[in-house]
Amino acid sequence: TAAAFKADVTKESDIKAFVADAHKRWGRIDILHNNVGVSISGGDAELLVIGWGSSYGAIQGAARRVRREQGVSVATAHIRNLNPLPANVGELLRSYERVLVPEMNMGQLATLLRDKLGIAPIQFNKVTGQPFLIGELVQKIRSLLAVKPAVRAVQGERA
Repeated sequence: TAAAFKADVTKESDIKAFVADAHKRWGRIDILHNNVGVSISGGDAELLVIGWGSSYGAIQGAARRVRREQGVSVATAHIRNLNPLPANVGELLRSYERVLVPEMNMGQLATLLRDKLGIAPIQFNKVTGQPFLIGELVQKIRSLLAVKPAVRAVQGERA
């Protein structure tokens, strides 16, 4: 069972209130998810793949495949709000050696990151009207990290 709580994480009273409510409802807290604008997975990595909007699924799928098949650490982040950008996004992006921004447009997010934060992302734009395929992103990530493709195909994912 899950529940959403609206809280200002800078206010101790809000934090105490939602923790108390969770304990009242379920007696414990198993997972907390902070939904303040950026979700991150992959931790410490050489490459961060960041997106927004509908690129989420392809980015996550490509990163999982590269992690599984090549054993390479690839971090992912997904921005929920572009205006204003989340306060910590500049610090997050600067903590990675390289930042890949796959977009299904001419580079709106990459331009925003460059103009507002001084980040120099690697752009990967697709303007065909079709979504990114996992395989397209896997190839781009492999080329940036200079890793070879896996020998076998993976079932259940579009290449």
